[in-house]
Amino acid sequence: MRATFHRAFIKTGLLDVRWGKLYDQLFEDRQEGDYIALVSFEPEYVETQLEQCIQLLAALRPLIIALGHA
Repeated sequence: MRATFHRAFIKTGLLDVRWGKLYDQLFEDRQEGDYIALVSFEPEYVETQLEQCIQLLAALRPLIIALGHA
């Protein structure tokens, strides 16, 4: 899924490289949350990541809509 995201949106220039980096960081955070005992994330970090996710979704939404009409 990560490779597909990068191939379809980042490598093609449809999305800025920063969104690929965010996607990778979110994946790493999920891995830590799933597999490292007693891991916790600071509330400020979570808030920042959530705000960036909202921005990423806003950037992705028109691309997904356009793909649906292709």
